[in-house]
Amino acid sequence: MSTSQKVITHLEAKYGNQIKKHGNTYRCPSPLRPESDSPSFALTINDDEHGFFKDFVNEESGSLYTLAAKLGIDTPTTTAPSRPSKTAHDSLADYARAHGVEQSVFEAAGWQQTTYHKRPALSFPTKTGTRYRFIDGAPKKAKYTHASGYQSCWYGLAKAAVSAVANNLPLVYCNGEPSVVTAQAFGLPAICITGGAEREIPSALLDELKSTTKDFNPEIVIVMDSDPKGLQAAQKIQTQLTTAGLKARAVDLNLWDKGDLADFCKLHTDDAMTILNDLPTLTDNAVQEATNSKVPWKVWGDIDAFLNLPPVEWLIDGLVQKDALGMVFGDPGIGKSFYVLDLSLILGNAGYNVVYNISEDERGFAERIRAWCYHHKLPPKITPVSGTVPFLDETLREIFMESLGRSKPDVIVIDTVARSMLGGDENSARDVGQYIHFCEELRHRFGCTIILVHHTNKGGLQERGSSSFRGAVNFIIRLTEDDGLIAVTSSKSRSAAKTKATHKRLLPVKFNDPKGREIESAVIVDADKVEQTESDPLTPTQEQVLSLLSINIYEDGASRGEIAADLPTMPNSTLTYTLAKLKKFGYIDQPNRGRYQISDIGLAKIGKNREVMPTMPNNANNANMLTNANEKKVMPTEFGISILALDQKQPENMPLMPLSLPEIATKMGYKAVTATFLDEAKKHVKHGQQWRYVHLNEPDKNWSIDPQDLKAALDAFYGNQSA
Repeated sequence: MSTSQKVITHLEAKYGNQIKKHGNTYRCPSPLRPESDSPSFALTINDDEHGFFKDFVNEESGSLYTLAAKLGIDTPTTTAPSRPSKTAHDSLADYARAHGVEQSVFEAAGWQQTTYHKRPALSFPTKTGTRYRFIDGAPKKAKYTHASGYQSCWYGLAKAAVSAVANNLPLVYCNGEPSVVTAQAFGLPAICITGGAEREIPSALLDELKSTTKDFNPEIVIVMDSDPKGLQAAQKIQTQLTTAGLKARAVDLNLWDKGDLADFCKLHTDDAMTILNDLPTLTDNAVQEATNSKVPWKVWGDIDAFLNLPPVEWLIDGLVQKDALGMVFGDPGIGKSFYVLDLSLILGNAGYNVVYNISEDERGFAERIRAWCYHHKLPPKITPVSGTVPFLDETLREIFMESLGRSKPDVIVIDTVARSMLGGDENSARDVGQYIHFCEELRHRFGCTIILVHHTNKGGLQERGSSSFRGAVNFIIRLTEDDGLIAVTSSKSRSAAKTKATHKRLLPVKFNDPKGREIESAVIVDADKVEQTESDPLTPTQEQVLSLLSINIYEDGASRGEIAADLPTMPNSTLTYTLAKLKKFGYIDQPNRGRYQISDIGLAKIGKNREVMPTMPNNANNANMLTNANEKKVMPTEFGISILALDQKQPENMPLMPLSLPEIATKMGYKAVTATFLDEAKKHVKHGQQWRYVHLNEPDKNWSIDPQDLKAALDAFYGNQSA
C-alpha cells in the first residue's frame, strides 16, 4: 500500500463521512489537533508518494511524508514535499501532475513535449515567441530558454483580465508561467512576466498593464515565492505599481521555502482565491522576520535590544543547549547512538519535535526504539529520517530541508558526521567549513538544535577531523569507557561551566515484536560510579592489559602501540584510561615514560609471580643444556608450566619440532588447545620469536618451535576447524 493510501485510510477510519473530497484534495478536521471538529485541514495528493497538507488553525503544513510521520505511518524513504526547482520529469503529464493539474490543462495553454538543444523540454507559446522549459533536471544548466532576440511579455494577461471582470476578482501577479497555468485552472486571474517576475516591471509592460486595466481598475495581489528573495521582490513590485497609480498589495503565501502560487493552489484547491484574499498585506517587519528566519545572521539596529537578549536556554540543563549546534563523540562501539537516541526520545516525550537522521542499519535502530519504549513504557515520539543526507551536495541538502517542510523541528540529530559528509574530507578545514555552514543554515531555518554524532580520532582523545568542528559548535559531549561504564562528560560549552562526568551503562532488553518474535536489544541507563581502590577487583579491561604484559615476550615491557595492536578491540580512549589507572595503583611501571612493564604487585594481582631459575644440576646429560646462558626469570603459567624466552643460542639437545597444534599444546603442558594457549602461540608468531620450553628436571623433554612452523600449525588448525 502506498503512503498516500495509508494516510487516506487513516483519515477515513477516524473521520468517516466528515471527509470532503475536491479533486485530489481532502478536507476534514485536523488529525494534528484532537479537539478539531471543523474541516480546517487540507491534504492534497499528487501521486502515491507525494502530497501536501496544511492545518489552517495552527498554520502547520508540510509534505505527505511529514504528515505520515506525525500519524505514525511508515514511509519507504524521505522525499521532498514540493517540486524542487530542478527535479527531472519524464513527460508533460508528469510535469502537470507535479503542479497539481492534469496534462490537458497545460495542453489547453499550448504546452507540448519536445526536444530543444538536445535536451528534453516543454515548449509553450507567448506573445513574443516560443519559450522552452527543460525537464531533465540538470543541476548546472538553465531551466528555461528561448530563441535569440526574444522580448519579455505578459503571460496570461488577456484571459486573467476577462476572469477578473466577470467574477469581480483581483489580478494575481505571480512568478512563473507554470504557476499562471495552474492558478487559472483553479479560477485565479493569474498573470506573470515571461523570463522571471522577481524584478522591476519594464516600463512598456507597465504601460500595457495600465491600459488593460484602466476600465475596471482591479486590485493586484502580488505573490512571489515564499523565501526572503521572493518576499523582498514582492514588496518592491508593490511600491512600483502603487507609484504608477495602481491598487496593489503584496502578501506572503505562508508556504515552505520556495513554495509558489502553484503549490498554494494545489494545497487549497477551490478555496485558494478565498484564502488568498484573506492574507494580510506584507509589512516591513514581516519581511524582515521572514528573512531573519532563513539566513544565518541578523543585523541589530538597536543595541539595547541586543543587550537585553534572554539568557541561554537549555533543552537538558547544562548539557544540550537550545537553538545551538552541538556534537556527541566517542570511540566506535562506546554507545553513542544509544545515548543520543535516549536523549532524543526523552526530549520527544517532553513535547519537543525531534528529527533523527539514521544513516545506516535502520532496522537495528528501529529495534533500539522499540526496546527504549518497552523499557520506559513511553511512546516513540521521534521523527526518523532513514538514509544518508549528503550535506555537501547543494541540491540534495535543499531537498532535505524542504522535506522537513514547516514541521518546525526543535532538534535535528545527524548520525553520523562521516556518512553525511560524503564526498568531503573531515581533515579539510574548507570541507568542514562548508559542512558547518549548512548545519548553521539548517539551524537558522528552523530555530532548532543540531546534534552531530561523530567518532574519535586515532588517539581517542579528540573528535576526528579538522579542529574547525570544535571551534564551530556550542557544546560537545564526550563518551568514554570508565571501569566498564560509559562516562558522559561535557567537554566544551560556551554557556556553562564544565560539569562532573555522569555515568551510564547499557542494559540488555528482551521483548517481542508485533509478530511475536523475541528481540534482543539494549537501552542506556544511569549507573552509579564507585571509585576503584587497590583492594577492589580488576575491571575486565585492566585484567586484559595485565595479562598481556605478563606473558614472557613482554618481559622487558611493551610500547603503547604494541599493546594497542595486541588488543585491537579495545578503544583507544579506554586503553589510555586503563594504563593510567594501572600506573596509579602501581600494577605497571613506565621507566622514563618508556615501555610499560608489569610490576610484582601487578603480577600478584592476577595470581602470578616472578621466579628465579634454579641452578642447573651438574651432570653430563644437561651440562650443555644452557650453553652461554645466564640465569633468567621465568613465569609460571596457570597450568604450572615454566615458559622461558631465551635470547641466547639454542642448546644442542633442543631440536626444532614441527608438530600439529594439539601436539604442541600437549608438549607445552596444556590439556588441550585452549584460549590461553592460542593467545600465547599467536603472540610468538606475531613477534617472530621462537617458543621454547625448558623442563628443569627432565632435559630430554626440552624443546622449541620456530615461529614459521608454529604459524603453519595454527593455519592448519584453523583450516581444519573451518572445514
